[in-house]
Amino acid sequence: MEVSICAPKYRKPLAETLRDPAVRKLFIMLKSMGARNMRHDTMLVRQPDGSYKQFPDLSAWYADCNGGTFVAMIKHEGDTIFPGGWTLHS
Repeated sequence: MEVSICAPKYRKPLAETLRDPAVRKLFIMLKSMGARNMRHDTMLVRQPDGSYKQFPDLSAWYADCNGGTFVAMIKHEGDTIFPGGWTLHS
């Protein structure tokens, strides 16, 4: 039985994110670690009426990997150490 890397609702956003070559390298690493249940983060944005609306945050992706490891793939924008780069965090 093959385990799906992500739910169907996350496939299109993941495909858009994978256009970046740096993301593809990390994605290959995640796959070798047995990534499954991959999903993007969400952010709350305050609306003019004071309420909050939830939007996808495609600069942060989470996955459950082998051995119970939880791994995050994060984009660093404006960072001098990782300018525009992506890193893995567990």
